[in-house]
Amino acid sequence: MTETHKPSPDSEEPSSPTIAAVNNKYQLKDFHAYGSTVGVIHNPEVVLRAYNNGQRTATKAVNVAILDSDPATILACKTAISHATTNGDCLKDVTLINDNACNAQDIAGGTSNGGAMVYENYSKAMIGPRCYDENYDLSRLSYFWNLPFFDRNGNVLSTYDNSLNPTVSHVSMTAASTMALSLIRFMQSYKFRDVLFFGPVALSDHFLSRHAVVAQYMKSFDNTINITTISVTDEDASGRGVVDLELITPTQLIVIDSSFAKFPSIVANLNLPDLFSYGYLVVILCAEVPTICGKPSQSAFEDSKALLLGPYIENYSDISSKIKSYSGDSFNNATCIDYMTTYLSCYSLCIGSKEVTDWNGKSFTNALKGKIMKTNLGSFTFDQMPEIMTSQVFQYFTKGQDTMVTVAVSVPQASSCLNNKCFDMVINISNVTNNFWPSKGQFPTHCGLSGSCAYYWPYILGACIFATLLVLVIAGWFYSRHRRLRAYRNNWRIMSANMKIIENTASKSRSKATEGVASKRRVIKDYAIIEAAKAEYIEIDQHRFISWAKPELKYLFEMKKLSNNNLTSFLGINFNENQKLKDLLEDTDFTMDEIFKAAFLRDIIRGLEFLQKSFIGIHGLLTLDNCMIDNHWVLKLSKFGITNIFHNLVTDKVLEIRETIPIKTYTFIAPENLNNVEVFRGFPMGTMPGDVYSFGIILYHLYYKLSPYHNADLSNKPLYEAIQKGQRRPELDKHDNSKLAKLIEACIHPTPHLRPTIKEISKIVTDVYNAHQGTLAEQMISVNEKYVLNLERTVADRTETLREMKDRVDAILGGMLPPSILATLKEKGKVIPRMFESATVCFVQLCNFADFMEHSTPSQVTAFLNDSFNMFDEVIDQRDAYKVETIGETYMIVSGVPIENGDKHVFEIAEIALMLRDNSLKFVLSKSPEWKLEIRIGFHMGTIAAGIIGLKAPRYCLFGDTVNFASRMQSNCPPNQIQLSEVTANMLMKNEDYKLTKRGIVQVKGKGDVNTYWLNEHLHHDIKDNDFKYPEVTKQDQEVALLDFLSGPRPTTMHNLNEILKANPRIGTSRARKALLQHN
Repeated sequence: MTETHKPSPDSEEPSSPTIAAVNNKYQLKDFHAYGSTVGVIHNPEVVLRAYNNGQRTATKAVNVAILDSDPATILACKTAISHATTNGDCLKDVTLINDNACNAQDIAGGTSNGGAMVYENYSKAMIGPRCYDENYDLSRLSYFWNLPFFDRNGNVLSTYDNSLNPTVSHVSMTAASTMALSLIRFMQSYKFRDVLFFGPVALSDHFLSRHAVVAQYMKSFDNTINITTISVTDEDASGRGVVDLELITPTQLIVIDSSFAKFPSIVANLNLPDLFSYGYLVVILCAEVPTICGKPSQSAFEDSKALLLGPYIENYSDISSKIKSYSGDSFNNATCIDYMTTYLSCYSLCIGSKEVTDWNGKSFTNALKGKIMKTNLGSFTFDQMPEIMTSQVFQYFTKGQDTMVTVAVSVPQASSCLNNKCFDMVINISNVTNNFWPSKGQFPTHCGLSGSCAYYWPYILGACIFATLLVLVIAGWFYSRHRRLRAYRNNWRIMSANMKIIENTASKSRSKATEGVASKRRVIKDYAIIEAAKAEYIEIDQHRFISWAKPELKYLFEMKKLSNNNLTSFLGINFNENQKLKDLLEDTDFTMDEIFKAAFLRDIIRGLEFLQKSFIGIHGLLTLDNCMIDNHWVLKLSKFGITNIFHNLVTDKVLEIRETIPIKTYTFIAPENLNNVEVFRGFPMGTMPGDVYSFGIILYHLYYKLSPYHNADLSNKPLYEAIQKGQRRPELDKHDNSKLAKLIEACIHPTPHLRPTIKEISKIVTDVYNAHQGTLAEQMISVNEKYVLNLERTVADRTETLREMKDRVDAILGGMLPPSILATLKEKGKVIPRMFESATVCFVQLCNFADFMEHSTPSQVTAFLNDSFNMFDEVIDQRDAYKVETIGETYMIVSGVPIENGDKHVFEIAEIALMLRDNSLKFVLSKSPEWKLEIRIGFHMGTIAAGIIGLKAPRYCLFGDTVNFASRMQSNCPPNQIQLSEVTANMLMKNEDYKLTKRGIVQVKGKGDVNTYWLNEHLHHDIKDNDFKYPEVTKQDQEVALLDFLSGPRPTTMHNLNEILKANPRIGTSRARKALLQHN
């Protein structure tokens, strides 16, 4: 490419153009003979070669080129230049020249005419044509010419790339990007994920269809939206209805392009009122303001409440009147926006001419970025593209009136430039139109439009009943077998809900003076209560996951069976899943790399930020012991907000601390908060700066991997007194100038108000660990993948290290996500959100929990929640269901997600609900036996959307109306009752063994009056454990078969699992399926 010559602005105008070789603008049109297609004409190099290899001769004349032949448009531009000159916003003596463009018979005429006006008429700026192809060609050429170019088209995606088009300014009032982003925000407000575009095919090679361009923009902005595009000619669309045009689909949102030449007659044939009544919502794309765009088809729009999407301009009637007065007889109300766009283009050109006197294209666009332009038509603002920011409005016609109702206004806001846009749209939904579309949230009944509705209910009902009975029989058989085998595999395990640790304070307070013969009995210092048995226990730290082999399982099973008068009974093993941050730091087998440090520090900061914004305000006792890590590897702060209360009660002698508080705890407390605190007995006061000091000490442990007082005796009282008086400070490395070292020094500053805030700490930690911005799950997967890639280059002695790393990653991820989702995430790197057509969601809430908290200690509340939810977990483990999450005292369950199970999910949840209610009635809290557990349960079946949410701590979450409805069923339910919706009850009543009672009409928030039912019981007539006989399979056979299965190779797919089950029918498939999920 020949370099563009930039002459001096003071050069004199030559007497005649100096053009080498080809010097006639019409000869450029012959260049298409060099290529097989006309595309060669649209190559900037061809145009530059045609005109002296791109060399331009400078001139003092200020000619501005406009590619348009419409007299009204030319007049609009001249009027703008005149207004700008009068207002002092324009360089004087600007001359406007124009030529034809966008001629259907002259495919590159506008491009060649533009080149001629630059080289022969010495134009220093250009107002682009309306057609997209020549607009694109000239915008690219303006880069080589380095002259300002004003884009009035707004439909060419590539011109919005600043790196390719740094000389282009965008002034379209109906830009496709603005409409696309407004539609996206509207869809998000109404929870649409699918949209169908319908419009005309392009009339010629010069133009693009508006609906196709808007669809392309939407896909570039949000690729999760499902977009369908239908383009037809006016002839094909005329006289055809929605069925013939294939507009009847499950997609409720239909966007119609108003660019059809025969738009009024086409819209009339679409019968929009029927579309609206059957649950569809229609949006019309307008090239004018909605009042002008919809006027020809107003009668068709009134009954359908079709929304017209177009530019929203305040005082539009006044502006229209002004433009009419400027244009005179040539004014056309239907193209007023085009005139306005041209007016603003020419006024913008004048604004830039004052800022950049040498008409440098790049400098020109830079001068307009962020500019507020005050014209005779009003004020308009450019973003950083630069592009004029225009609001968009969704309106519909009021039936019988000549007025429009505003449903939403999409307002642009300047933002940082991303994805070829430098703005965002904020949509404001009108409060008075919330119910304008009664079918919101419902699926369209499109068979009524097509006349294809058929009633297959008798056949479907019969098939469902048969399938349900078959599933129940098979499930019952497998469940019975699963229950028999479960005792063998897990008989050694003691669940946390069944075990309580008791500290025997009597043994600590025995006096030697009272010891006699009777006191010679052995006293157990601490003991455990397991169900009704009192037992000794051995406490051992676990450093990695334990996987029992077949001999070990058999050994534990035989130990459990031992019984003799001279032997105590072996009751089993309990695993405590929570651990402390201190334990990980002290664990020599655990390597805490930067990934873990980043995740744990962010968790601590988020916890402190939440506390400081809450009513509690502080933590007060932030130590390593109070940083708990759950089985999802999420760090949670404990014992927050209690120090000030306990400090006052201990100081006033209301409370007395029995156990001493170790001095190591005080090393985490700010010295100013230790005043008047008795060593070993007193609780410190808590403050926000004190929490920052404690965070600094924790960061010291993580960063230096040792205590700030590692050279001191932490049991020495003088150390405490020295810290309290500020005489002893943490030991810092003065030569360490890293950001974390300086952050530690700032956090433990002796003056509280000079310590940084939590927000400042968060910014520094984020900057330091910028390379670890992903979620812990993603980072673990990345580490694992990198390790696997290097596996071939490692020697044999590294194999064991690889296995340990993989086990650690799998253990972390296995506690965060369902097994099938985790398998997909590991295989494909991402999990695509999806819609489940049928699933059942259940909510279980602990009643009177607030009263219990008010009259209980924190440890009692924690024990109560652990006992209750562990009991719930045991029930869930027995069924085909998944525990989604716990929210306070509420427990959420789903069946049919993420693994679909047909209609089985309704019955699975019903069984779970009945079992939870039965267990809750028998539930006894060991620390508060007088408390009676009451729960309320509600569930509902329907369509559910599911996907992974969250970057820091990912969770598999559910969305949709089904979740909200299920929650309403629980919240409206009395204690110890199970309430379900009518559609769910109808499914359960297909099985006569379920006993239900109709509750009647219930007022449900967001739904109005709905019928609900009580679920009473399930009689289980078909299977009885006492009567069921396994053919020729003894208990010993079952145990041996299960041991073979557990010790052998694990199946990796359901197909492999089925093959194993066929080879050994003595293994229960329910049990084997659970082993498969645990393995994956």
